[in-house]
Amino acid sequence: PEGFTTDDVIELFVSKGIGTKEGFVDAIQNAELNYWFLKPLEGNTSEERFYRLDGYLYPDTYYFYSDSSAYAVIDKMLANSEENS
Repeated sequence: PEGFTTDDVIELFVSKGIGTKEGFVDAIQNAELNYWFLKPLEGNTSEERFYRLDGYLYPDTYYFYSDSSAYAVIDKMLANSEENS
């Protein structure tokens, strides 16, 4: 939902049985993601963001299998960001 923080997004997916908090944090902080709009984040160690992808996870209705990986979820949300930018 619009207005959710990154922690809210993680909690929502975990509460639905998709992934773990640790898996989502790892995907958000460390996954190699090739989206043009993420280029400014490369090498940026700004303390303004708690999570690397804060503000980039597109609010929408999503459908995932319960065994979807955290990476697949994050990648789909970023793909929606790209489509809607």
